[in-house]
Formats: sequence, C-alpha cells, structure tokens
Amino acid sequence: MRALSRIILISAFALFGMGVNAQAYQYLNVTKADASVESITAAGLKITFSDGNLVAVSGGESHTISLSEIASLQFSDTAAVSNLTGDVNIDKAVDITDVVGLANHVLGATPSVFYVANADANGDGEIDVTDVVYLANLVMGE
Repeated sequence: MRALSRIILISAFALFGMGVNAQAYQYLNVTKADASVESITAAGLKITFSDGNLVAVSGGESHTISLSEIASLQFSDTAAVSNLTGDVNIDKAVDITDVVGLANHVLGATPSVFYVANADANGDGEIDVTDVVYLANLVMGE
C-alpha cells in the first residue's frame, strides 16, 4: 500500500509540474498531416474532444480540428509562421495586402512585416516583379 501511495504522489507532482510548464507558453501549435500549422493562443485554453475532433476554445475563438488531421501538438512561446506561398505578411491569408507588400519589397521598400520564405510566389527561385504579377493574378482569380 505504501508503494502505491508513493506512485500516486509522484504522479501527482509530475502532472502538476507539466501543468505549470504548459501555462508558461503563449501558443499551442497544431501541425497537421498536410504540414500546415495552426497556432492557438494558450491563455485560457480549453481543449475538449467531440465526434473525432479536437475542439480548442481560447479568447472567444473556437478551433475544431479532426483528430485524423493532427500530426503533432506543441506548446511554444511563438506562433507558427504561415507557410502559405504568397502570404508575405504572415496573416495566414493571401490577399491584396500581400500583393502590395511584395511589390514594395521588389521596389526596395520592404515592409516591417515581410516573410521572405513565402515571397517566391511563382516558384522560380527568384523574388522579382514576376512574383508580384503572379500573386496579383492569383488574388484576382485569374
């Protein structure tokens, strides 16, 4: 019986320690099977499971992710950076603001938020005016 009490006490300390460590992080980064990453604010985070989904609620936002899509979960001090080609302002969307930011970069006036890894929109290995044209056409639906 004493050994069982010791195991329970050690387990409780281990779980308490993990909880304290998790609270020190700012984000829960969910890496999906397609290699995309979704960042969820950790403050006030509540995670439940329903119908084969992970449901994460934080800051009034709800994120529902199929368990079959999840490759890994990781707490981090930083949000995951968008790996979406053309999303140069890393707001996780490709829109006209990315076209403007890319054009400014090509003209030598790089915006304060500019993610170079997403800037080669046409995938030719160069960041130039052809990427601006390609991205503008993509955004305009052409």
